[in-house]
Amino acid sequence: MKFSPGDVVMLKSGSVPLTVVAATEEGIALTWYADTEETFHSAILPADCLVTTAHEVDEEDGGDGEGFGGVE
Repeated sequence: MKFSPGDVVMLKSGSVPLTVVAATEEGIALTWYADTEETFHSAILPADCLVTTAHEVDEEDGGDGEGFGGVE
């Protein structure tokens, strides 16, 4: 499966939403935010373990469609 920067994916086994940063020779470069740790993480994983997913902005979080949940 082909992934492009900005695609929202998750592990086939289940995970938080992961954002594709780039496709590299090593695999798919991903980033995600961990609410429990209040920090961003990144990893490079094999494309075979990922699936695309529909991701919607949670309106309760103040998402305005212009970035990180309405942060000004």
